Amino acid sequence: MVRLRGPDLEGVGRFGSELAAAQEPEPFPARLLELLRELVGSESAGYCELDRIGGRVVAEVAVPEPEGYDADGLADAYWRLRHQYPTCVYEDRTGDFSARKLSDFLTLRELHRLEIYADFFRPAGIEYEIGVGIPAPLTHTKMFLFANGTDGKDFGERERAILDLLCPLFTLRYRQSEARKRADAALAALETADEALVLLDDAGRAEFATPRALRLLGAYRLTLDDVPRVEPLLADRVRPGVLLLSEQRPLGLTTREREILTLIAEGHANAEVARALWISPATVRKHLENAYAKLGVSTRTAAVRRAREHRAIAS
Repeated sequence: MVRLRGPDLEGVGRFGSELAAAQEPEPFPARLLELLRELVGSESAGYCELDRIGGRVVAEVAVPEPEGYDADGLADAYWRLRHQYPTCVYEDRTGDFSARKLSDFLTLRELHRLEIYADFFRPAGIEYEIGVGIPAPLTHTKMFLFANGTDGKDFGERERAILDLLCPLFTLRYRQSEARKRADAALAALETADEALVLLDDAGRAEFATPRALRLLGAYRLTLDDVPRVEPLLADRVRPGVLLLSEQRPLGLTTREREILTLIAEGHANAEVARALWISPATVRKHLENAYAKLGVSTRTAAVRRAREHRAIAS
């Protein structure tokens, strides 16, 4: 690994300070990306988050702002021909996201012979490229890419050393940004605690729920471990990392009717159901009659079976 000179080390230090002090909600906004582009010394720079398995862009920032070419066409070419993209192939195979150049894998002449050069690199004005990524699964990769065109030159060991040195800071910044988003989501949830809200961590697991959400889950014999899949409830994503729970009311059954059918399914007689719910046996019978009409049945056993078939009550 090449030893960086004093000015480069000072530049890395200054960028690290800017990174630590950044208050933007995005982990790597255009302002920081521009500072990084200047430090590396490239014509353009980009940050992208991709789901490489699902074939979709999660987030993307570029400086300078791209113009003069077909962005949709380039995206189509990338997903269609990424098996010819040597750095992507290497990362997919090894899980190694340390700094790599196109020229680590093939010469410029070899690159020019590829279909991906004709359909992707040349239209984007890319002749030389170096990239580095935050360690991540292929379902959500996080890459920084720096490119030069025909008037520029290839990147060297200086640029590789700078990016590898900064990579731990990129990782820390991303984690801090995600933690801030979760904290903001938690605050928003507390401010609207009368709603049935559930907060998710980075892995999509539930880590907090408002009292109303807990009561709703309990009514269906569910816990936070069942979130985000909470059938027969609905779980709508109202903001990043926040779910709003609501009832589907399958077959038109009310909450009380489902409660009664659940207790009957557990083997309780009408009188026992009445005592458990603090209502009269006559009220239990009335709710059952309404449920029978909605379910198109005439017996307790048939009502329970049909309600279970449609997930109106737990099996």
